[in-house]
Amino acid sequence: MNNTFSVRSDERFGFTETEEGNGRVDMIMIPKAEGTTPIILGLKKVDSENHLDKGLDEAMGQIHEKKYHAGMKGETILIAIAFWGKFPRIRTETVDPATED
Repeated sequence: MNNTFSVRSDERFGFTETEEGNGRVDMIMIPKAEGTTPIILGLKKVDSENHLDKGLDEAMGQIHEKKYHAGMKGETILIAIAFWGKFPRIRTETVDPATED
């Protein structure tokens, strides 16, 4: 997936598609300022509406399996998004990498 974002220098996040943890994360929003929560997105495209929940399971599972949130400071928001055509389904979790095994 190739994403291009335009972010002004005074915004609260830097956007990237980069290697984190044990793999390549779809998108990570890295805070530029202290006190802003990092956000990690996992994206999956599915072939039917009936597979949206499975896509969410796979996207969130990949975030946890690859430990994309490892090294983040404080709570981190994880967002899994599955797409079927123009129809998304979204699941969120909040984790604190410092308290995970």
